[in-house]
Amino acid sequence: MWDARDGRMVKSLEVAGASIIPDLAWSPDGSLLAGALREGDVVLWEAVTWKERHRFRASDTGWLFSLAWSPDGSRLATGRLDGQIAIWSSSTWEKTTVLQGDRQYVLSIS
Repeated sequence: MWDARDGRMVKSLEVAGASIIPDLAWSPDGSLLAGALREGDVVLWEAVTWKERHRFRASDTGWLFSLAWSPDGSRLATGRLDGQIAIWSSSTWEKTTVLQGDRQYVLSIS
């Protein structure tokens, strides 16, 4: 993380077992930072302490490329290599909806 005012690095996040973090997204209220891991997990960090709050498996096939929060923070969407978008409840971290595209790579969600 860098300070936008002066470009100074203020925090570096290292995740055990992760080689690449293709996408990060702040929760709408700014309390959590979600990270999509190439290995298929989603990691959530508390913004104040930077401690890992939760981690869950979002893809058994690996390669999460993207994620995005709903405007009210009640859901998180993840995009996978195989074209699947999954919607997760942020209160239970259970998958609530799956959308399967006809193409590969969900590179961006908004």
